Amino acid sequence: MKKVFILIVLLILCVCNSWGQTYYYKGVKKVDKDGVQSEYSGSMYITFSRNVCYESDPKGNRKVKNQYPLVYAEIYTYVKTEGNIHYYCWKNSVSEVWLLVSSDFRRINHLQVRNPIWKNDDGLVCVYELHNPSDNIPDQLY
Repeated sequence: MKKVFILIVLLILCVCNSWGQTYYYKGVKKVDKDGVQSEYSGSMYITFSRNVCYESDPKGNRKVKNQYPLVYAEIYTYVKTEGNIHYYCWKNSVSEVWLLVSSDFRRINHLQVRNPIWKNDDGLVCVYELHNPSDNIPDQLY
């Protein structure tokens, strides 16, 4: 009986570990290809799993970008770790986007490498920092 209980606990831990971890990120700034910085106020939840990450809701469910036709957020594939940076990439036949994630998951650089539709976005880096989602709740009346 004791062995069965230990086996069940180990199985549950393995399954939970494969679900991934979800973090909330807030935009800090944008940096264009010429190095010019500007404010950026975007935000997103990102769920990291073993070899992938994706934009999600607070519970880790993959985000739906369009209801009709049903389009989900891109899945970024883990490529490598170099120094203190994890590299994730999403590609299709016309676009390439990279997420450079700090090893402590506190900062993300979202880099648009090529995009023939919005050519002015090539080389644009959106910088995000880890935040507590409850930081968006006002603490005073206006």
